[in-house]
Amino acid sequence: QAHEQASHSTREPGWTDLRARLTEALLTVNLRQAHLLVNTAATLFPIEDLVLELFYPSLTDVGMRWVSGEVCVAQEHVVANFIRQRLLALTQLHAPFSNGPRLVCACAPGELHELGLLMFALLMEQRGWELVYVGQSLSPEGLAEFLTPLRPALVVLSATMTEHAAGLLELATIVDSLRSQRIALAYSGRVFERNPELRHHVPGLFLGLDLREAVARADALRDDLDPDRWYAHAGMSPRMASHGELSIGG
Repeated sequence: QAHEQASHSTREPGWTDLRARLTEALLTVNLRQAHLLVNTAATLFPIEDLVLELFYPSLTDVGMRWVSGEVCVAQEHVVANFIRQRLLALTQLHAPFSNGPRLVCACAPGELHELGLLMFALLMEQRGWELVYVGQSLSPEGLAEFLTPLRPALVVLSATMTEHAAGLLELATIVDSLRSQRIALAYSGRVFERNPELRHHVPGLFLGLDLREAVARADALRDDLDPDRWYAHAGMSPRMASHGELSIGG
């Protein structure tokens, strides 16, 4: 434990400095410098560290500064779109190697805030889940017909704005109606922090609001899946899956 604390204390100042430099580069629209910083970090650290130690806290910091009026809307959009582009590139880079349970990630109808969901999806992909990323504003029309042949192991829905909670509930109801096909449902989003009573109305597992916690809870669901359904096609036994041998750098 002492060794772990020492290791954390030596790493944290490096991440603090890198976050500050990346944020400064993005807020001054020095995109060349921002890409160089991320490219360098990507050669030194695993993807999970990039997400949890760089992108996630940087985005949170800029969001708080926007709320306090220190950052304008245009600057906030530059930061968000830069991080979004880098996250999407990482999901594409590692997609061919994910051959575990199939995961569908989508935002509620009208919901455009997707970066939290995108980071979650990338981290799940790093754990070997086969990602189908639907992204922003999923309409309920045709959802059941989409999911039935796809037969994902897990569908994760997200909503940030209160006005999109009803839409998420509609999507969740549709997914829940497919439970006989062994499709699990989970959800998250800031709307459930501001209105915790809404959790009583949404079927499925609430993943929480902390990114690490959400990934851990969702990944733990693999123990409840039908192993013959998801691992036989990959030439892996249930024992291999349960021992984490599908993990990709996670």
